[in-house]
Amino acid sequence: MQDICFKGKFLHDLGAVISEVVKFPTFSRELEFKDLPAKDGAVIIDKKRCKGSSVTYKITHVPTLDDAEKSEIEFRDSLADWLLSSYDYAILRDSEIPGYFRKAVCTSIGTPTIQATGIVTTAVTFYMDPYLYSDTGAKKLSFLSSNGTVNVTLTNPEKWTAEPVITIIGAGNYSCAFGDIGIALANISDSVTIDKPAENIYDSNGCDMNDHMINGNYLPVFEAGKTNIFIQGVTSQSEPAEFSVEIIPNWRRL
Repeated sequence: MQDICFKGKFLHDLGAVISEVVKFPTFSRELEFKDLPAKDGAVIIDKKRCKGSSVTYKITHVPTLDDAEKSEIEFRDSLADWLLSSYDYAILRDSEIPGYFRKAVCTSIGTPTIQATGIVTTAVTFYMDPYLYSDTGAKKLSFLSSNGTVNVTLTNPEKWTAEPVITIIGAGNYSCAFGDIGIALANISDSVTIDKPAENIYDSNGCDMNDHMINGNYLPVFEAGKTNIFIQGVTSQSEPAEFSVEIIPNWRRL
């Protein structure tokens, strides 16, 4: 039976089930087509992003599943407490797509209806980030430096570019290469996080550290296939730095 888990809580915990199989929409790339003089067809301008979409689940509360008969209002309120308590993206899992999750936010709960049997039916709608993120890609990978360097190769198993979160822990100055993308970081006193999904660089307290990036125009991404990662760190006395690197690769697909 299809089930969903949102913010770590399952629909069946409320004594409810999905009563109609959900068909997910096709998520699409955002492209612009521009006509140019004396050129057949159009030039494709890739905006390097995909559009999100809304998905609606029709759900039913069955009293025998939790030994409690709820009114329409009671069931709606229990859903609202669970789904609408915040408006940030949270992890949504669907039992029909094992091993992956989406980033979603609940946007509405429909008007519930009750039958003579005590069964309550309603619908909940989520706005979803277009990507499916793999459980494997959400796991943190850790690497220790050897003689002031970390040199590893990661393999993106999906066909879509991943946006990693990379944390370097240890004081020093760092020269980094992530495939073809190079970044230099200066005067790191404790740790620094390069957060591609947030397009930000910050310390362990979340304070902005973008001004510590002394060169590099782009934050790193991991293309499909292999990416070599080379990080070299030195102390303020130009000695090899001792540091560790933590990477959440965020493998994903549409």
